[in-house]
Order: sequence, then C-alpha cells, then structure tokens
Amino acid sequence: MKPWYYISVLLIGFSIVFVLWLIRKFKEIKTPQIKKYTLKDYLLSKNERIVYEILLLHAKDFNLEVLPKMRLSEFIHVDRKNRNAFFIIQNKFVDFLIVDNVKIKPKYAIVIEKKNLKESNLELFENIFKEIKLKWILIKEEEFENPLELKEKLKKILEEAYA
Repeated sequence: MKPWYYISVLLIGFSIVFVLWLIRKFKEIKTPQIKKYTLKDYLLSKNERIVYEILLLHAKDFNLEVLPKMRLSEFIHVDRKNRNAFFIIQNKFVDFLIVDNVKIKPKYAIVIEKKNLKESNLELFENIFKEIKLKWILIKEEEFENPLELKEKLKKILEEAYA
C-alpha cells in the first residue's frame, strides 16, 4: 500500500477523535451538574414548629429537654438476638421526645398526625410504648385550630413528664 493511504487513514482517525472530543466538551458545558445534596430550608413543618415552640417555652420550668425528630432505635434498646424487632423500629420516629435534663432519660413521646401517618404505625407505637412503659400522645390536626387548648394540653404533658 502507498504511504498516502496510511496518512489519510491517520488524518481521518484523528479528525474523528477530535470531533468526538469537541462534542463531549460541548455537552459538559451545556448541561449543568445536578447536585446530589442540598440543605433544607426548614427542619420542622408548620405544625411541628408550633408544638416545638410551645414545648420549649415551658420545658425549662420542669427541668425537661425537648428533642425533635427522634428515631425509635435511638432511645429503644433491642436485644441483638431479635434482629426483626430492630428492623421494625429502625425507620420509625416520633416528632418529639421529652427527656429529663439530668439523665437524658425519655419521659414522654409526642407524635403529630400527618397525612402519611399509617394506622399500623399508630398500633406499633401503642404496643412498643406500652411494653417499654413510656407515655405518648398523638396530636391530631384538628387540635391546631384552637391554639390555647393545644398550649394547655402541651403544658399538662410537660407536667406529667415531670412527675
């Protein structure tokens, strides 16, 4: 074969590689990178925020602390032999956990009713909290319509937790 054949094949190969490189570069510039993670604008929903502020306002009077969004597996011990029990509670959480300031021992759990809250979860909470002897309450959405009654109810919860 003649040398011009080899030269033309090399030039065509280099030009194809160059064009592909340009296309790839152009795509990188044109499409912005999608962020995997972003910071949320708020941690608590509107109703959660209302309850949290009321609890914070009165918790110090009873030497109690309010912990929002607590996963059950963080404050409930499950025996290592019973892995199924752990898997059941692993992704469940309460909206607020009231603990004493000294030992950080759980005293009361608060769950706020939401659209995605399932009846089976409520039964699970009922059974687990009964077994571990932890008081808990479900605050229904209708209760947010009367802020004064809600405030009084939360104060009574703090009094019970303190006792």
